[in-house]
This record gives sequence, structure tokens and C-alpha cells, in this order.
Amino acid sequence: MIKPYELEPKLSIQRPGERPFRILVTEEGRRPGELMAWDFVNRALYEAEHSGGKKLVIATQTGATALPFQEALVEANNHGQFLFSTLVGMGIVIDEFAGAGLDTPWGYLNWQMEKLYKPVGMNPTKILCPGPDNFLTLDQTIERLGGIDFAFGGIGLPASAHYAFHETGVPLKTGCHLATLHEATKAANQDYMPPGMKVPDCGYTLGVATVVSHARHICIAAEGESKIESVVRALTGPIAADCPQSGLRIGSPDTIPELVPCEGGTLTYVICPQIWAALEGPLLLGQLAQAAR
Repeated sequence: MIKPYELEPKLSIQRPGERPFRILVTEEGRRPGELMAWDFVNRALYEAEHSGGKKLVIATQTGATALPFQEALVEANNHGQFLFSTLVGMGIVIDEFAGAGLDTPWGYLNWQMEKLYKPVGMNPTKILCPGPDNFLTLDQTIERLGGIDFAFGGIGLPASAHYAFHETGVPLKTGCHLATLHEATKAANQDYMPPGMKVPDCGYTLGVATVVSHARHICIAAEGESKIESVVRALTGPIAADCPQSGLRIGSPDTIPELVPCEGGTLTYVICPQIWAALEGPLLLGQLAQAAR
């Protein structure tokens, strides 16, 4: 069963032209994905009381950081703390390899069905996934759904700090698209492939613009020394295409005229103490500099 966390953020910041963001830090020995799940449960239950019965639309990613999030939600569902299928009406898989489908064992859709959506009783017809038949129109489909209530994800390694399969150098105004995967992205996914199979060269993905324009709440989990530089760049560096995660901070159309951000959007980072120790100085210094202007 999910154990309650102290959910008071370590830091909350509102910078001009950016989404307000907050940082949650795990206790030692507990993983960010688990804390992200508990934070979601609290916020989703609150929204259910004030939504007039509207079910949530969520977007989810795959991988080692996402697994504790998925496991915690399944556990909460099984113990009756969070009845997933009564509160969530639609799930969106954020990215998928070219050539993969529902029955492809190494595919992201298959992973998420097996790890999350099947165990909580979601109907497969209520799961969307970018692919060759819908990637050109998926942004419009999401808009017709009323947008995404919660978009959950991780963060790429420092070489790219990519968001899903939205790779370094791809303009931040890009919505759902067919991505050419960088070598670092393929290397990070090689262990998930069957023996003797290489990671596909391409994948379908929601773009940074998809999430910034349509997601009310963006939630990112990060853990481990290897992600320190990525998180620091994403939260304290310039908003630019060479760090796609930085684009998630966009809160004003003045940043990129072609990208209109979701009104009232928020950004949450859930990180381990190791990353917080490296991030605290740059963030607080930046906040003080803003206040002095």
C-alpha cells in the first residue's frame, strides 16, 4: 500500500513568462516515482471532488524511473485508495518505437498495458498511443478530449536532456511527430530489446509543444547522479531546443509565438536528495537574482 509522504515542496517558484513550478524531494531510500504517484493520488482525489464527475486524461511514459510510479498506482488501486478506472477516463502513451504495437513485447504501449493499465482495469480502447496512423492528428485529438490533466515523465541524460522522444535540436514548437532517435537515446533503451535486436532508428512521440499547449499539470521524476546535469539544465538554463526539457517551463506565448501554453499550467519535479543537493544552490541564486531586478 502507498505510504503517505510529506508533500510540502522544498521549493516553489514563479518566474516571469514561465509555468509556476515546485520541487518535491524524496526521503532517503524511497524513489521519486513512488512520491510522484502519491502526489498524483492526492491531487486527483481533490480534483474529483471539484470536477462535477469529469474523468481525468493522463499521459504516461515508460522506463526505469516510471516503473515505481506505475507499481505504486496499481497498489493504491488494489487497496482501494485510488480507484483508477473510476477517476481516469483516458490514458495516453507519450512515445512509442516505430514498428511496435499492442502485442509487441518490447514496445512501450505493451509495457504500459502490462505494468499499469491492465492491472487497474482500464479498457484498451481508452488508451491512445502515437503511431503511423494517428501521429499527424493526435494533437487535435487531444484538444478535442479537453486536453491532458496530468502528463507524467522522466528526463533524458545530459547529452540530450530530451523529453520522451523529442530529441535535442528539434524546435520546441513541434507537436506530435516521427522522431529520429539519437544514439544516446538508443543506447539507453538497448537493454529493453530482445537478444540480438537493435533499438529502432525512429519513434513516434508527443512533442514538447503538445504537452505545453495541452497539459495542465506536467510532472517529471528524476533520480541518480547521472541525471543531475540534466535537471540543472532543464530548470536553471535557457529555454532552448538544445535542452528539450527546458521547454516544459514555457508559460507565456511571448517565449515562442507559435506555441500557446495551457492556461493555468503547473510543472512539478520529483527528485532524489542527491539531485536536490546539486540543484538547490543554482535555483535559489536564480530566484534571488529575479527578485533583485
